[in-house]
Amino acid sequence: MNQIKMNADMIDTIVKRWTDRTATLSDEGPRLPVDALLGEAMDVAEFIETNFHEQSSKGIVTPGLAAYVKDEGFTAETSTELRELQLAAGTIESRYQNLVEKEEGTTIEEAEALIRELRAALSFVLEDGEHPAGEEQLERLREKEAENRSQDGVALVLDNYRELAREYATELSAVPDYDAGLVDKAIAVAQGLRQRSADALSGNTAREQRELLSLRNRLLTAIADRLKESRRVIRYVFRDHPDLVKKATSHYARTSKRRARQVSDVSEVGGSDGVELEEVTGVPAGTVD
Repeated sequence: MNQIKMNADMIDTIVKRWTDRTATLSDEGPRLPVDALLGEAMDVAEFIETNFHEQSSKGIVTPGLAAYVKDEGFTAETSTELRELQLAAGTIESRYQNLVEKEEGTTIEEAEALIRELRAALSFVLEDGEHPAGEEQLERLREKEAENRSQDGVALVLDNYRELAREYATELSAVPDYDAGLVDKAIAVAQGLRQRSADALSGNTAREQRELLSLRNRLLTAIADRLKESRRVIRYVFRDHPDLVKKATSHYARTSKRRARQVSDVSEVGGSDGVELEEVTGVPAGTVD
């Protein structure tokens, strides 16, 4: 599967399949960083595929994992499942982060900064005594600013300043440091504010975030379950080959324990944190690096 070039439809199919298959799993999520867990899913999948069958080199026979597959737990499909789950979880994580960034998008502060820029330029041009009508329009806009503090209200004020800037575009173009791109930027910022206001009223964004986070965590739980079972089998099959076993263990867990030993004694390292790491990674708390 790792050699197949994925397109959007294939990815959507995989996401849908694992959305259904993980529907009953816990959505608390493993106690491991997302990027670490996704990386380890690919590492273990690769290890299983490489060491699935017995191998012989220079008279030395290395056992394979194929003899230990079952209908449940560690199966012939585990490596493929890990790859698909990694792809599905990575896709959902990306969608979730994009939604978070969208939620953190246009702010009132950005809109007000644009309003200040447009107001300053318009004041410079229209308060020269030669544009009485424009000066009167500008004064009315200043009065409206104090009345509109909501997102929709600030968006409306920005629209008004933008339109006034368009009306006096020729005069503004003569100002040396005036940025004509402010008008186009004002359109996008005003639209962004209105969309954010609509999302807040409907609650759609918050609900979608919760749904994506729940699905991502269920997918990560499915990965963690397969990693734990795979590593249990690997430790037994390759018990006489510690170098191979180490390749399949959690780099994150080993690094975390190494750091913990630098700041605490042995009894603290063997406490609850070690148990939690074992539950997620399949690495026993007392395993030596």
